[in-house]
Amino acid sequence: MVDLGEKKLKKFIKTIGLYNSKAKNIILLSKELTKKYNSKIPKEFDKLVSLPGVGNKTASVYQNAILKLPRIAVDTHVFRVSNRLGIVKTLTADQTQFLRPVFLDFLQNLGVLRNPILQLMEKGKWIYFYLIAKHYAPLNI
Repeated sequence: MVDLGEKKLKKFIKTIGLYNSKAKNIILLSKELTKKYNSKIPKEFDKLVSLPGVGNKTASVYQNAILKLPRIAVDTHVFRVSNRLGIVKTLTADQTQFLRPVFLDFLQNLGVLRNPILQLMEKGKWIYFYLIAKHYAPLNI
């Protein structure tokens, strides 16, 4: 990636929003991974968020999807819906992200964890299904 360079990388990602800053961060990230981590992606959350362009949500998605750790990546939508439903009372998406037990307790109390569809979905992903479905098409549970 570093050999490709920021200018050429922009040509590949120019249809993506904020492609200028993303290209810059991808090059910086690649350089740091190469020099500091021997071209390996760290597993620790603190190390991940210290990388250029990597925030809490990206680090959580990586840890959940790749490392199979129990993480919930909370974006603006999950943050707003969960606060509107009264599941949590937080001021930021980052605060909401670290309240995973609150989500699980809430869903357990509603009986959602016994729902066969949700049981088939992989942990860490069904919370999105539930929160979005509850917001856009309330479930009778």
